[in-house]
Amino acid sequence: MPYARTDDRVRIYYEEHGAGSPLVLAYGIGGNTDMWNTNTAALAARHRVILWEPRGHARSDSPEDPARYSFHRWALDLRDLLDHLRIRKAHVGGLSLGAGIATRLTLKHPDRVSALIVVDSSSAAGLPLSPDKRRVVIYDQLNPAYAKYYTREEACALLARHGFDDIRLHHRHGISWTVVGTRP
Repeated sequence: MPYARTDDRVRIYYEEHGAGSPLVLAYGIGGNTDMWNTNTAALAARHRVILWEPRGHARSDSPEDPARYSFHRWALDLRDLLDHLRIRKAHVGGLSLGAGIATRLTLKHPDRVSALIVVDSSSAAGLPLSPDKRRVVIYDQLNPAYAKYYTREEACALLARHGFDDIRLHHRHGISWTVVGTRP
């Protein structure tokens, strides 16, 4: 099994799939790399996909000292993983906790990040993310190779063009939103 070692000697489990621009993803609390299985093949068709398990999760080391866990520390672990893999710049992201880690890496080391992907995460709440830079991701679960980024206005217009009424945006902690509508 492949592992990277952090600067404080914790082993971090990771997997690599595909080739292309690096895309580094982590899942949420209690998750592991297997939870990306539905999406891995489609993503790996266009990217060098690196799935990793933060310290305290699944196959990565779990230090006993609670002081060795924090978003700051997890962001350093992600940086160390990038260094281990000799990746200078990558698309980084994740789901829930994984997105919070990627957000903190982006804020601390913006030169290492070409794109930030935040999915279903309130763990980035309160961080200085400019609302005009946020995008809605419309993702087709039946065709995982398809995902497109939209501004709020573009997403609302798309739903309206396809016959949806009563289009609303639901904000989650000021970080992400869901666009919903009804079809008459």
